[in-house]
Amino acid sequence: LETDKPVALYAYEGASQRKADHVFPYNGYAYFRDKANGCLYRVALDGEIAQKLTDEKVVAYTAADLQGQAVLYYANTSKQVFWLPLEGGTPQMVAGIQATALNADQHHVYFVNAADGHSPSRFVPGEEIPEKLVDAKADSIYVFDEHIAFGWRGALHLAPKEGGEAIRLRK
Repeated sequence: LETDKPVALYAYEGASQRKADHVFPYNGYAYFRDKANGCLYRVALDGEIAQKLTDEKVVAYTAADLQGQAVLYYANTSKQVFWLPLEGGTPQMVAGIQATALNADQHHVYFVNAADGHSPSRFVPGEEIPEKLVDAKADSIYVFDEHIAFGWRGALHLAPKEGGEAIRLRK
């Protein structure tokens, strides 16, 4: 945005105003999950008309680079992960990856692996081979320059991005 002040952004689709419960700006758009139906949408940061990206409820999503193309990875209510182009299209299933939370950096998609006891894990986009990072449980995951942070039942932990021992930051 060209201002340092908060800006209210209204989004309309199908003659209804959409209300976001989770949103992030990326590449001139706000990507958001609608509170009412749980579907994923995008709206231009200087516009009001929203574009529906998914027809199913989404529990988590993130933007990532897939072989030089920015895409959205998302998990549905069955925890199955899919990807689709930022502008929408046909979702592509990511076989073998089930997630309850997603995040990404330039090289990996980080996720809470629902198929492996909710462990903090990651995969390389395009390869989709899960790599367990920490022998712990998580319900959220955040990516920083050299570390990941993950939460489990209110406790926050920090671990190297490559995996290994996690330290507990707060209860």
